[in-house]
Amino acid sequence: MFPRKQHLFSVKWYTAFSDRSADFLALAGKYIREYDPLDDTSAEIFLSDYETIPKVDDSLQEALRDSGTPGLLLDALYLCCKQIQEQNPPLSGDEQERSRQWFLALLDCAAYLSSENTVPFCGTPQEMTLISHRAILPCLPEPWEELIQTLVIEQAGKVSFCYNAPMWNAQGTRSTCQREFMIEPTASQTILQELAAHFSVPREDDYVFDAGDWALKLTNTAGKSFLFSGSMWRGENGENSQLSQMIRTLVGIRSLNAFDEGARPENALRRVILTHTFQPVEEGVPESCQAKQNEHLIIDAASESIEYSFNRGDIRLSFQSEFPDGVSRLLDQYSMSGLFCRPASLHSDFAEPPFYVSEYRLTAIYEDGSQQTSEGFYEKRELPTCFASFMGKIAVRLKQCISFGIFDSSLYGQSLPRRTDPIYCKVAFTPGGKTYYYRTEDDSLEEGDEVVVPAGKDDHLSIAEITEVNYFPPDSVPFPIEKTKMILRRCTAEDYEQLSVQKPPVRL
Repeated sequence: MFPRKQHLFSVKWYTAFSDRSADFLALAGKYIREYDPLDDTSAEIFLSDYETIPKVDDSLQEALRDSGTPGLLLDALYLCCKQIQEQNPPLSGDEQERSRQWFLALLDCAAYLSSENTVPFCGTPQEMTLISHRAILPCLPEPWEELIQTLVIEQAGKVSFCYNAPMWNAQGTRSTCQREFMIEPTASQTILQELAAHFSVPREDDYVFDAGDWALKLTNTAGKSFLFSGSMWRGENGENSQLSQMIRTLVGIRSLNAFDEGARPENALRRVILTHTFQPVEEGVPESCQAKQNEHLIIDAASESIEYSFNRGDIRLSFQSEFPDGVSRLLDQYSMSGLFCRPASLHSDFAEPPFYVSEYRLTAIYEDGSQQTSEGFYEKRELPTCFASFMGKIAVRLKQCISFGIFDSSLYGQSLPRRTDPIYCKVAFTPGGKTYYYRTEDDSLEEGDEVVVPAGKDDHLSIAEITEVNYFPPDSVPFPIEKTKMILRRCTAEDYEQLSVQKPPVRL
């Protein structure tokens, strides 16, 4: 049910339950028949805080507005009506009156919370709070993409701007960053007056399916707040974009989402240069005789083009494709400072040396002339965090060369095992029997070694033979690290005596 329908429904039933001449129990039954609940479970949890019919006062009204949503309050009323219908014996006259007051409180708050866009603003604006929520469709958002911004502007010129911190913190949740500063009072008053004028006339619901959304609370000097909401798009006549650009200019934040999706990065990425060298490693063949492959990729916002060149011996390929406005928009998505930095240096000792050398150098150039450079082995853990996403979007645009060389996701998308990675061993308890994964920190263990491991639900000690040893990057382990049992030790003579019926023959 859209906010407007929720508001009209709440007002209708507030009027119905306000009529003390009407049959209260009959009204409760009619409400059950007319209302289709959204979420009974959440409503039950909400009502658990009110075991008996509460006393209706200002503190209750404030609590309902803070803890509820229109749908939740209407669902709660539905459950209350059902309880009344099922109660035996029926409510007394006093109990019905107390329930009526409780119902009116629920409906009053539901009407207030769903009043967005239905009650025009009036008075002199004192303060605004604008929450903008970008929609990242059709895909899930990238970890560095800002989703929610909150802007508060006071009449005196105080501004508070809060936004998602790009990337995740150590606890795996998004932290927030906040800026507080002052602007000229004339600028803040202009913003408030323009918003007041725009929202002082009745508005229709303004929702677009595949766009983000915004919510505005506009408070007047008398302390009364008016709520409005809509979708983040330019508007039927461009009015959303005009308001948004006016606020960005006067506040000085061009990355502000506001009412549309016309935000621009504060320091936009303008050019990306990527070079890549690939050379197979063949034993017994001099390096000078082994074919080397060189690639060069330039993504440039100024020319709105992507340029690519490939060189391997006598084979040469080069082209330049233009994408009007497409390259700028693409680079804007990756303009966050530090996004193209190389991750922390890794131990370079590969567990199994690859049969090739694949090296890259990437330079990101920004609007203010600053640069970020990263280089290393062309594989997942030595590339910037955003690289796979970035290259995937480039490859979509350059459909003619998405399957080889620099665009080969099997090169940049894989993590090569290193000696510092977790070691997983497959072990078997009987020759040729089923194998199980165990972990170890002993890098001297090899295939064929016999080890002591905890086995079964009771973790009794048992002897098993290692059939395979592998190093796995942390994001590619075959079984969760914390759930994988550890190899205790290499078998000793005492282990054979205590854990085996007969000591196995000595291997020659």
